[in-house]
Amino acid sequence: MRIQKLNKNVNNKDKFIEIIYKNFLDLKHKDVNHNKVEIKRQIESNHNRSYYLTINNKIVAYIVSENIVVKDGRFTNFIYYLYVSSKHRGKGYSKILLDLINKETKNKVPSIMLIVRKSNYLAQNIYKKYGFIIEDYNGIDHDFIVMIKYHW
Repeated sequence: MRIQKLNKNVNNKDKFIEIIYKNFLDLKHKDVNHNKVEIKRQIESNHNRSYYLTINNKIVAYIVSENIVVKDGRFTNFIYYLYVSSKHRGKGYSKILLDLINKETKNKVPSIMLIVRKSNYLAQNIYKKYGFIIEDYNGIDHDFIVMIKYHW
């Protein structure tokens, strides 16, 4: 297993953008611009905090996040994408990636935030085990919830 930063200097950036885009084709949310241009912007951002995990040189998991100011004015690390390939789920890779983001942002931002489908109970449970709580957030699409983990 190998973990590497996913940023503007990564080899095969276009390949990553295509993978991320295809893995989240069903992501339709007014607050998330799910398109290749936005994914590229996220990866190339100076505030990018993203990683990918490979096994035998194959990408099996990744997390794309960025330190941003959200609509209500709070400064946070926002996780845009967290993905583990289906045959590698249940092996703790989500936790490894979340640990990296938590460690890297702990003294830089007060929280980590994300949105998740209300119907995606598996993801919600993973985030809850990691310390995320459901946040009451105005303006979120009714199919999604906001989850947040505060750095204490």
